[in-house]
Amino acid sequence: MKHHGIKTLGLVVLVILALPAFAQDDQETDPLPEDDTILGTWWIQFGEDELLDEPFRLVFEKNGTVKVYEDGDREETAGYLLDENQSKITIYEDNDPTDIEVVIKYSFVDDLLIFLISDGDGRGEHEERFELTRNPEGTEQHQRARKDLGEGKPGVHTARKTMTQLRGLHQGAVTFSVSAKDTMPPGIGELVVGDYVTPEYILPPTSKKKVPKGFDDWEDAKKRDWANKNTGYVFLRASEKVTLDIELIAFFELPASKDQKSVYMVFDDNHAESHPYADADKLIKKQTGYTLEQWMKSKSPGTGAAPPKEEKEEKKQEAEEAKQ
Repeated sequence: MKHHGIKTLGLVVLVILALPAFAQDDQETDPLPEDDTILGTWWIQFGEDELLDEPFRLVFEKNGTVKVYEDGDREETAGYLLDENQSKITIYEDNDPTDIEVVIKYSFVDDLLIFLISDGDGRGEHEERFELTRNPEGTEQHQRARKDLGEGKPGVHTARKTMTQLRGLHQGAVTFSVSAKDTMPPGIGELVVGDYVTPEYILPPTSKKKVPKGFDDWEDAKKRDWANKNTGYVFLRASEKVTLDIELIAFFELPASKDQKSVYMVFDDNHAESHPYADADKLIKKQTGYTLEQWMKSKSPGTGAAPPKEEKEEKKQEAEEAKQ
């Protein structure tokens, strides 16, 4: 299946809110949080491109009931089964454990409860990742993103579109890998030629570049070359195996200059983040060995081709290699 501008929705809420309600009772209080377990109250944060405009929370009770609250009011109630050995939560409806609605894989990472939700009954090919936190305001990173992307502020549409494009590119690459022995394409150009994304999609909203006239009539090789050289996103995982690693950057936005305040990136599990320029520079240098300023000089960011090294740097490296 091919994707055009794929945008991940809040699947957790959509799935659970679709369940029929039972045993409604507005005079309730949340159970106290219980560390190292799913029990208690968790606030849902979707990620910076799908900000939590209204507060949603899930409350897992000891009696096997999960309740969904929106803006302080309980919306739905469902049952759940917890399998701690397999780190799995099974949500069911109508008090019938055999009537399964969704199966969730979970893990605890840095004080967050991470949900990996597969399509349908948990056997789907693609998993969506969601973060739940004990803090109603979300993590510090989430708060910063909310502040940066808050409604009514300049650049909101631009930031949201950048995040959406990054996640769409990654999802397109993962889809490509399904028929390529779990290997991602050799470059963003392959996604354009294969019609996984449109050529406009590989250009960030801040880009001054335009898709050339007559592009659709070009030969595939010419399309690939143009896309790989002119995209505003660096594809670090080109030709690599899909890993779903939460710490491995798959794509990142190529900054226009060192004065850019934030840099957006998507990781190999498809979650997206924004970081101040300096922090993003450290993350990317740690993974690639190159700074953002160096990546700005890349001749083919769409293939993740290493940027050319400056003459002084090359001589320094040659000298270090000679000593060894």
